[in-house]
Amino acid sequence: MKNALLQLIQTALNTYLHLDPESPLRLQGLDGKVATIEFLPFHLRFQCVFADAKIRIQTDELLVSDVIICGTPLQLLGMMIAEDKRRFFAEDIRIEGDAELGQHIVDVFDHLDIDWEEYLAKIVGDIPAHQIGCWGRRMVNWVQQTQQILMQDTTEYVQEEIAFSPPREAIAEFFHEVDTLRMDVDRLAAKVQALKE
Repeated sequence: MKNALLQLIQTALNTYLHLDPESPLRLQGLDGKVATIEFLPFHLRFQCVFADAKIRIQTDELLVSDVIICGTPLQLLGMMIAEDKRRFFAEDIRIEGDAELGQHIVDVFDHLDIDWEEYLAKIVGDIPAHQIGCWGRRMVNWVQQTQQILMQDTTEYVQEEIAFSPPREAIAEFFHEVDTLRMDVDRLAAKVQALKE
């Protein structure tokens, strides 16, 4: 059952990647590399082997991994679609081994440029594909705006209404005071050392 599911994921992943004509060129840079992915908390591990501009998924860890990436399925999905790629190094995603290779793998997905309307036009025709594309873009814009408003409202509620989390300015001021205190302690320690000498 698990092998059949991974085979389905492998087929879907390679089909998705090859919808972008530039994707095989990016995958060539990963030729011969092995990435182990671990889904937490299930501890489901599998290896992605990059060869011939394709990804082969295997469950038996027969090969030495160049990079190991651990996280929940949602965290790993978030990492793939995040606009701020610094999230790749967030605490909730654990990376062992070649972090630069891990970033390269993320970039393969990040730079996908798929013309969905073109593929849809082959199935339903040009005019319906264009209308569906326009509707899809409006939907994506609405989701992004709604997400932004929800995040802003949630942040304001948590910080101002229930005072569960301090405002960003208060955190920045706290860290500034800690840095100032640390420098003062360092200066004091240097003076004490000078007096001892």
